[in-house]
Amino acid sequence: MNLFRLLLFFALSAATHPLSAATVSDADLTASALEVDALASSSLGMNVRSLALLLDADPSSFRPKWSLEESGDFSLLKKLQADGFIVVTEHRKLPDGRDTGEAFVSYTLTSKGEAVVAGLSQK
Repeated sequence: MNLFRLLLFFALSAATHPLSAATVSDADLTASALEVDALASSSLGMNVRSLALLLDADPSSFRPKWSLEESGDFSLLKKLQADGFIVVTEHRKLPDGRDTGEAFVSYTLTSKGEAVVAGLSQK
């Protein structure tokens, strides 16, 4: 993984093409977002949405599985798990022991996932 390349891209993009909502068209914003997504995919092996899921990892957060499946996030979580970034756990009961009849999902970062989050969290 080459996080340095991703950060360098952001820095160079900001220096040469500063984005301002007042001066940049929607098409330019979309194109820039697609470039960032492509760079994240090529350098980290995951898209920006997957990065957002990593940043949002909280083992005490139980998310309804149906909602994750509906949004497409459950398949991203399973891929992140297969790639060694997180451990996904499915639950039949809430942390307080209540059984709502629904399936819930929580996920925890592995050391590999923690390394990515730490790199993105540096100031």
